[in-house]
Amino acid sequence: MAIPELEQKRAATRLNKFCERVPAHIRDQLSYHWKVRGNQITLLERRPTWRGEPGESTDMSFARFQFDPSTHRWMLKWSDRNGRFHPYEGLESVRSFERLVDEVESDPTGIFLG
Repeated sequence: MAIPELEQKRAATRLNKFCERVPAHIRDQLSYHWKVRGNQITLLERRPTWRGEPGESTDMSFARFQFDPSTHRWMLKWSDRNGRFHPYEGLESVRSFERLVDEVESDPTGIFLG
């Protein structure tokens, strides 16, 4: 089931703010993006492809937010080096999407942004 429209708008507002944190003068070397698929929103890091053609870039997923429509709660997940997502301990079921993005932004464990 898809994320309700109001929840998507709230998420978009907060995620756009997160993505804008990259200084403008390095956005050709690093940028953040997000995408929605079903009941999940995935945060991606985009960088130029190493040894690639000029203008080529590569995306790497590093965080996923999963919405549970039955409880109207969110779960935060982190990505391992193989691209598999795992629940982030302590934030498996929260109402506030903003709280999850704040956790990714502060990254106290170094698991999202290194």
